[in-house]
Amino acid sequence: MLNKTMQQESLRNFLLSVLERCDKGTFEHSIRVGKICEKLALELGYRKPQVSYITLAGLLHDVGKVFMTEMVNYPRTLEDKERYMISYHPQLGIRFISINWTDLPSEVNEGIILHHERLNGSGYPNNLTAVDITMTARIVAVADVFDAMSTKRPYRAALSKYDILRELSSPGYDQNVVYQLINKKNNIFESFTQNQF
Repeated sequence: MLNKTMQQESLRNFLLSVLERCDKGTFEHSIRVGKICEKLALELGYRKPQVSYITLAGLLHDVGKVFMTEMVNYPRTLEDKERYMISYHPQLGIRFISINWTDLPSEVNEGIILHHERLNGSGYPNNLTAVDITMTARIVAVADVFDAMSTKRPYRAALSKYDILRELSSPGYDQNVVYQLINKKNNIFESFTQNQF
């Protein structure tokens, strides 16, 4: 019988291979988000096994998008109806995970279902506020938005560092997490944007 670490590694590899086959852009984004989450978790003082769980949450945060690859790869900005439909990817992802892997740590599930929630209640799917959003979800949210804005998308070029910082300084994001991202000592922001601009 596989131990928990081997089960998580097996799940990680399986889902990443599914993501890679379905959508290379989402696969590459998920790899980067996982790496950013790992670095942020370490800088925030987390230790194993929490760092592994937060990293896995970052890797799997967009797994629900495998069910909607046509919309994910539109070469134009999505219309309201399409944006509404794609906003269901956290629910699809957590449903898929919870049916197939019942014993994942809560941190992984939180990163998948809550990564689009915002501290000020402006996120989705449930418009939660700070008190209901876990640290794992806060870390994944910052990593996800940072990577999404700093990389080219089918419908737009990578955004400027100024635009990224302006977005991340808004009240929807945990500013301690953002600080760890942009802190020059940690070099996370610079190392992940150096090839993008």
